[in-house]
Amino acid sequence: MDKVKAGAAEYGITEDKLDIRALENIFNYASCHVTNVCTLFGGILAQEIIKRTGIYIPLQQWLHYECLATIPTGQVDREVKSDSMRRYTDQIRMYGNEVQEKLLSTKTFMIGAGALGCEYLKACALMGLGCGPNGKIVLTDNDEVSISNLNRQFLFRSDSVDQPKSSEAKKRCVAQNSDIKIIDMKELVWGGTEDIFDDNFWQT
Repeated sequence: MDKVKAGAAEYGITEDKLDIRALENIFNYASCHVTNVCTLFGGILAQEIIKRTGIYIPLQQWLHYECLATIPTGQVDREVKSDSMRRYTDQIRMYGNEVQEKLLSTKTFMIGAGALGCEYLKACALMGLGCGPNGKIVLTDNDEVSISNLNRQFLFRSDSVDQPKSSEAKKRCVAQNSDIKIIDMKELVWGGTEDIFDDNFWQT
């Protein structure tokens, strides 16, 4: 930290103008890969590549994004406890075991496995959401995979065509993280299925 202060002083930046906590966070976590941030930058990069074809105007200035405010400020247990948790090392390193346990134990109901649904499910598998003993994801989609889906719903492949989206999405997510617990359904969510999505459904 003394080297940072000295280097800043060379550019006329005094210590009182330095955000020490922000600098410490950058030094501690700059090497971490967190799924949602990687997804964000992947989307931005893909857009910029498309723009370079001449259809739209690429960014001509700096793009700055940071989420240092999400990092806990108090005492956090950042020790990876077991081999099964090593895939979440970067998340634990940044946010601690308590946050990771909450992700693992989360119960989620997701309607639709289309373009957005595929992206959300991939993120769930990589982050460990619904992957613990008490966690689960209930996914329902009454549609089947069509050829036109393959260019934007990336969990599906050519052998997925004419298969239920929910079961195919589940299969791909399990391949990414065998601990994920997805219950796949094919029911449309509307007034006619209130007997399925009843009070008991929401309480389990």
